[in-house]
Amino acid sequence: MIWDLKSIKNAQFTSLLILGISLFFVSHLLLLSPSSLEEGFSDLRILRPEELLSFFRTENKTLAHSVPMDTPPTYSLRDFTYYSSPEQSEPWRLDAKKANFYQEAELIHSRSPRITLQDGTLIESLEGLMKLKESKIEFFGEVYVTLPDQTTIKTDYAELLTKPQTRISVPLSHLVQGQSKTQTTKSGKLNWSSYGLDYFEQSLSSLKKVKVVRLLSQVKVHFTSASGDSSLIQSDTATLFQSENRALFEMFPSRPLPERFVKAQDDSLNLFAREMEAFLEDQELKTIFARRDVRFDDSQNPLEPVSGTAGLAQYDPRREELTLERYPQVYQNDETITGEVMVYYRQNDTIEVKGSNALYRR
Repeated sequence: MIWDLKSIKNAQFTSLLILGISLFFVSHLLLLSPSSLEEGFSDLRILRPEELLSFFRTENKTLAHSVPMDTPPTYSLRDFTYYSSPEQSEPWRLDAKKANFYQEAELIHSRSPRITLQDGTLIESLEGLMKLKESKIEFFGEVYVTLPDQTTIKTDYAELLTKPQTRISVPLSHLVQGQSKTQTTKSGKLNWSSYGLDYFEQSLSSLKKVKVVRLLSQVKVHFTSASGDSSLIQSDTATLFQSENRALFEMFPSRPLPERFVKAQDDSLNLFAREMEAFLEDQELKTIFARRDVRFDDSQNPLEPVSGTAGLAQYDPRREELTLERYPQVYQNDETITGEVMVYYRQNDTIEVKGSNALYRR
């Protein structure tokens, strides 16, 4: 008998192929049997709505007050980025580690939010709550604001209003602390505290707009020179003009007249006026202008303290010179010194009456 080797090889290949396919299907059926499926998915289950809500409630303590904790979020996203819409007054971007979107309430609750404004202002906090209906973002817990000039602001709550004008606000009930960044070793330092704050762009004229920080209540501003000397101005309100290196200090008009005085302190000198304006140079206090009902007292020489009044005063803390104008009077012991313009030189303890040859040494 003659065997066809080619036919034999084809038959063997076909048999092996059939055997392989059969083994594949048997093993596949065994792997996907009901028992194995049950074992593979035994740890998975469908969560009820109340269980999902419990997860979001216990995930982290929520500082934001308006988050609808009785409703699960429509979306929950990590590494979240949100860009402002074109109709916003100033472009901005929100980045967050996590964000929950509540569609019905039109809220976005974020963790570790970071807002970047067009002018470079940066806002960071533990939590953020974007209220889409109100064009407002609230920040809760360890709120830090860094302004374009590197001034840093710290508080526990703040709001960003995006319409009709971009504005950062802190209510009167919250303490705000600020600090300027020292530019060089020859620069001074500015520290301040207040209850309440507004940061916005103000029009000084039809052609000039500047960014201002408005301190709303119980204002204390500390000026420290590069040499370590310090001065303090206290008032009800203050407006810091960022690009002009000046600050305006005022009192509430509702205060009783005897209490309506801004107060400045420089060493033993106390200066009072209805309004003061401070000018800075390299973040050092250069000049203080005190206006209306000015009075001062100085106990630099405790045995012979000096005091005085004027309608206008100008104080240079670096030279320690106090210039008095508009009916000035200076009092020492039982003596009264008058003149059109008077200069009190604190360093050498003398008083000069301008327009005359009088020089009083104390």
